[in-house]
Parts: sequence; structure tokens; C-alpha cells
Amino acid sequence: MIQFTPIRYIEIFNIKIYVWGLFVLISILITFFLVYKRVKKEKLDEKIIYDLFLISIIFGFLGARILYAIENGFEDFFYIQKGGLSWYGFLLAYFMIFLYLKIKKVSFRYLEIIAIFLPLAQAIGRIGCFLNWDDYGVYTSLPWGIKVDDFPRHPSQLYESFTCLLIFFVLLFIDKKKTKKNIIVKAYFLLYSFSRFILDFLRDSSRYFGLTLAQWISLIILIFTSFVISFDLKRHSFKKIKKNFKRKKKKD
Repeated sequence: MIQFTPIRYIEIFNIKIYVWGLFVLISILITFFLVYKRVKKEKLDEKIIYDLFLISIIFGFLGARILYAIENGFEDFFYIQKGGLSWYGFLLAYFMIFLYLKIKKVSFRYLEIIAIFLPLAQAIGRIGCFLNWDDYGVYTSLPWGIKVDDFPRHPSQLYESFTCLLIFFVLLFIDKKKTKKNIIVKAYFLLYSFSRFILDFLRDSSRYFGLTLAQWISLIILIFTSFVISFDLKRHSFKKIKKNFKRKKKKD
């Protein structure tokens, strides 16, 4: 068991800086820098990244706050400095970015690049959750259980932080291999939704029919993404068979 005192804010010149918000800001800045650098390296239009990050911040925070408020109430909707965002609300930002790229007829590579570095941002953000002691886990007797007020709990924030870091490296590996077009975004949703579904069993959250809200959303994403990947594989196989058939016909 580890005794821990949450660090909810730091005070500089009598100004309170909330640790959770600070880590969210750090994650945004680091992600922007890495995405911008990758876009520049691949010789894509750097200006578009500013638009995409503005969309991400506005609709990401809005969606995350709305989803959190649906579960916890709308009383303190505008007070996010101490926390209160539900990650799956950022799906609204994903949809808006997708819509933007579709309307502008811009390469979806931008979305892939963002997806690569997104789990890194999550990993950093969850450290802020841990320091603020938000989204903590259920009781545990394990030696690394964290005791704050009542009894030792699973540091579920750190579990997710570590998992997101692993997902980040997996996505980097997949992207480096260039195995298949548009696989990065699907791989992110598949890996994150699966890990979130498992990890939420250790999280102290409200449950609906035995599962947390995030777990139900994870299940929907898992089923949908698996269906899309399966459909893509079948289509790819059909195209390959068709191509081989045409080649054979030409030879004959």
C-alpha cells in the first residue's frame, strides 16, 4: 500500500494553477508540436493543422464535457478547471475533423497522423488525473494500491496512461510498416476501446447493467470497428481475386 496526497493545484505568485488542467495543456501542446512536425516532414499543408487543432479543442472539450454532464449532472458544466471530461466525448471532434476533411476534399492522412499521437496525449493527461486523484480505481490489496482518504485503490489512471503509451508505440510501428491505407485510425479505436473496456472493471465508476458508460461505448466501437475492418479485408481479397482473374484472362 502506498500513501498518497493528491496535488490538486500549485500556487505561483498567489495564482492557483490546477494540475489536471496543466497536464491537459501540456498534452495538447506536445501533440500539436509532434503532429505539426510530422505533417511538415510529409510535405502536407501545415496551415490545415491549425484548423484541425482548433476543431479538436472546441468540439473535443464540448463533447467530452457534455458526455460527462450526462452522467454526472449539468450543474457545474462550465467549471472544468478541476476536471470533469469524459474521453469518449472527443468522438464529436473526430466526426467534425472527418467532416472538415471530406468537405475540403483534403487527404485523410491528417486524421491518421493525429490518431498516431492521440494516445500519447491521453497518457500525459491521465497522469494529471492521477495527481488530482480523479477517475480512481476500486479497492485492491495489491502492494501498489494507492491510499488517499479511505482504503487502498487501483491507480486506474496510471494503468490507462501506461496502456495508452503502449498503443502509441504500436501505432508508430504500424505506420512505419505502411501495411495498409487508413488502418491507423481503425487500429487506434480497436486498441483503445478494447483496453478501456478491460480497464474499467478496475475503475470506481457508476455502472449500468453491470458496465460503465465508457464500457458500453467501448463495446459499440469494438463491434463497429471490427465490422469495418472485416469488410475492408473482404473487399481487399475480392479486388485481389478480380485482379488475378484479369491477369489470367489476358494471358489466355
